[in-house]
Amino acid sequence: MILRVAARLEKGANVDVPARHFPFPLLGWNVESACVRQPASYNRQQRAQSTYWAACLLVKAVLLARQRRGKHRETIIMLTWFRNVWLAVSTVAHGMGVTLVTLLKTYHRDRQTFADTYTYPETPIKVKPRYRGFHRFDLTVCIGCEKCAQACPVDCIYIEKVKSPVGKGFRIDTFGIDYTKCMFCALCVEPCPVDCIFMGSNHDLSCYSRDGCIVDYAKLPLELAWGKATLNPTAVAESKVLHKPVWVKGEESPFEFAES
Repeated sequence: MILRVAARLEKGANVDVPARHFPFPLLGWNVESACVRQPASYNRQQRAQSTYWAACLLVKAVLLARQRRGKHRETIIMLTWFRNVWLAVSTVAHGMGVTLVTLLKTYHRDRQTFADTYTYPETPIKVKPRYRGFHRFDLTVCIGCEKCAQACPVDCIYIEKVKSPVGKGFRIDTFGIDYTKCMFCALCVEPCPVDCIFMGSNHDLSCYSRDGCIVDYAKLPLELAWGKATLNPTAVAESKVLHKPVWVKGEESPFEFAES
């Protein structure tokens, strides 16, 4: 705006400009309430000086505007940072408060433990009927077809078998499942032609090493492997020292019903 006015004044024309556009008097200009007019005794040199000072004032105004904008941006950034810090602290405090209130609600005076509402692991947690937990495996039925291992998308099932010395088929020496890789998709259950593997309801098999997460169902007691007893880390650790399966083909199966 200032450059346009200066250019028209340099040509000797009178320019009507609202006073709000020029709140300060320029050199050689009469600033009235409603217009800016060129004096009669205004020569070309004075007009050039006025144009120069107008350009200088414009540049200074632009620099001041940018400086103010930068300070305003820095202020917004600082306010946003403090807001994020307050939001994080208040959220963590609220969550810890809910945890503390829930902890105090579960206190049992007689037992002097915080297990009045949630009694796990003393009372097993109820799971849904179609819950996919640790596997159930029947060694006495498995025929060693390896279809479950072929269907596994992460290759976490390891089967070692030899020709059975009794009758036809194979003897399963190792049926291991690596639970550090298993994603409990149950894709190994459907291909089994003899229904010897299922997804169980056990979910709390804990251990202190990766080796404890590799379970060899051929070395576990049959009741544990098939789910008639709870699979536990102690039984898994004891199975690590066995070199032969707990049951071989030709022996009597403990799951067969006796004829009446």
